[in-house]
Amino acid sequence: MERKRYIMKGILKKTCAVFMSAAIAVTMASCGAQFNTVGATVGNMLNGGEVTSQNGSTYYLKDGDIYKTDSVSKEGKVIKEGDIGLVNIVGDKIYYYDNEISTICKVNSEGDREEWIAELYCDAFTVSKDNVYASVLTGQGGDDLEDSDNYSVVRMKVTDTKLSSTMPKVLIEKARLIGCAGDNIYVKKKTDKGEFLYSYDNDGNNEKQLMALPEDGEVIVDSSAIYLIGTVDKAYGIYKYSMSGEDQKLITAVNKNTKTGANAINIYDGYIYYEDCVTASGGTVTDTIIKMSVDGAEKTTVMTADKASEYQLAAGADGMMVKVRAAGDINTHPNWEAISEEEAK
Repeated sequence: MERKRYIMKGILKKTCAVFMSAAIAVTMASCGAQFNTVGATVGNMLNGGEVTSQNGSTYYLKDGDIYKTDSVSKEGKVIKEGDIGLVNIVGDKIYYYDNEISTICKVNSEGDREEWIAELYCDAFTVSKDNVYASVLTGQGGDDLEDSDNYSVVRMKVTDTKLSSTMPKVLIEKARLIGCAGDNIYVKKKTDKGEFLYSYDNDGNNEKQLMALPEDGEVIVDSSAIYLIGTVDKAYGIYKYSMSGEDQKLITAVNKNTKTGANAINIYDGYIYYEDCVTASGGTVTDTIIKMSVDGAEKTTVMTADKASEYQLAAGADGMMVKVRAAGDINTHPNWEAISEEEAK
């Protein structure tokens, strides 16, 4: 009789847990909660992978720690302390790269219950659904270690717990990860005709060569188009392509920052934010951040510096964020700040 009562208690406990989980899910759905399936946008990864957002909250790195800002904590609160280099969020898990132990880790949304996924040296990683993709240096390509053929893309599951330095499964050889958008992985690959943008499905199959990349080119892939900033047909500017890498269109010409060799760019809420660096005949420099509609019809200057600068742009939950320092100043380590567009007007 006692055993029967014990079993019934267990059944009731499990039933209550199921109902509670269902109630939480319904409550969150009714509140309009939208969870990421991809942990960081391609644009944010291009700008260092230090910022991501979900459900009105922004997660960003400051002095190696993960901070969170939302409607309650506008100034931000520390979620996870450490020497952290990259951050993603999918569902109720935060994924990050711990520089001190060279390991991809995860914690819950409040920074608790740390788990190690894989120990490896990587320059970029992203989470897409239940997969973790990382770009690892192999050194098996050309003399320039920045070349994409010196990298490979590896895949892990978010449930993996590889506590040794054993290399995870290599998914795409001689390729450097750009990021994930939708159900596809995007990488750079070097060929005998130069470097190209490629896409694959989540299993590393269905390879497609999309478009050639200029030496000074960087790309952002979103849900409906590919945007490139670089020199095409001797003209430096921002170009738009279809998802198949075709239908090239120059959106706007851009004055290149010759001090850094590449201009900052990112996308937020249907607008492209980009750097335009103008040197006047007298040698004076105006280095600005411009907000432009994706069709190029509308432009607004939102930030201005009177010298050549180095910018990073990251899309948060409430708008574009920026890091800025003088070009060539390696001793200054700026923090992320929101771009105050109202002040710029």
